[in-house]
Amino acid sequence: LKAEVDLACSDLNVVNDLIGNLPNMTGRLFCKLNGSGSLDNPEASASVSMSDAVIYGEEIPSANFDLSIDDGVARLDSGFIESKRGRIALAVSLDVRTLDYTGSLHSDGFVFQAPEVFGTTTLLLSGTVGLDLRGSGNVHAPRCTGEILVNDFAYDTLQFGDYQLRVELDDDSLQLSFMSEDEDLIFDGGAVLGGFFPRPGSLCAAFHL
Repeated sequence: LKAEVDLACSDLNVVNDLIGNLPNMTGRLFCKLNGSGSLDNPEASASVSMSDAVIYGEEIPSANFDLSIDDGVARLDSGFIESKRGRIALAVSLDVRTLDYTGSLHSDGFVFQAPEVFGTTTLLLSGTVGLDLRGSGNVHAPRCTGEILVNDFAYDTLQFGDYQLRVELDDDSLQLSFMSEDEDLIFDGGAVLGGFFPRPGSLCAAFHL
């Protein structure tokens, strides 16, 4: 089996006509796909790009994704989404047989500026959110570590400043550490999830002022 496919869509609005109950989408899409091997052991790679897109009301000038599958492992080798809020970079691999995975998500800064409209809800929220998350393990026993940095956080006229959130997930154990920039507020917490994200089996927390 061997195939090469080039797909171009000059207006993503056609998706709204094919699939109902979706938010309005506009923009351009290009996809180049190469495949070989057998149905039992396929090998494929694809390059997907979008430009001048609007999805869920968010303007996305550009986005690119390099995808592949080889020897039962599906990969998003590199991907980024560039919007007016900022840039998000991500990479993921998944062994479809064992469900072992690795992944990363990073953004130097994702900007929110009041008023923010989410569907029918308007929030007077502003600030910048940075992400650096890394994960590995198995889908049924996930592991993840990372940091979320919030700068110049404000709601309406209330100024909250800068904060750092550290997250560590190991199987069913979740640890959180939340700290203000000048360390006048520190929160440490943990939870035993007892499975694949049900309600916590146990919870502990401590505040330091």
